[in-house]
Amino acid sequence: MKFLDDEWYEMHVKKIGEVFSVPGSLNTQLVEVYRNVWGVPGKTKWIKYVVEKTLVTGITRGEGEDTVPDAAFRCFGDYKSYVSVCQGRLDPKLGILGGVFKLEGGVMAAMPMLPTYDKLTACKKLEGTEF
Repeated sequence: MKFLDDEWYEMHVKKIGEVFSVPGSLNTQLVEVYRNVWGVPGKTKWIKYVVEKTLVTGITRGEGEDTVPDAAFRCFGDYKSYVSVCQGRLDPKLGILGGVFKLEGGVMAAMPMLPTYDKLTACKKLEGTEF
């Protein structure tokens, strides 16, 4: 399975269902925008996560920069940078602070979301994923 392909996405959604099982108080929406997917210039994919009471209650995805949905937070980055996060070579928080990723919605406003984001990132690290 290849990172962001249909098989990977199905496994990712399943993993999220397993990991996000304890309610809390966080409510938010996040869209991750992956640019230059698989090394193809201009190829953009996105995944939107809806979090209610710290449970992921909705996951949608799409293609194209012009179809990226609105959300409280939108994070834009190059596919290779997201791969570095999945491989543990780049801390996503440092990527945001260092300008590798562009975060819309504000870094300070995103601080309460960091533990949830760490769990989402862990759910992307699926065994057998090719990049």
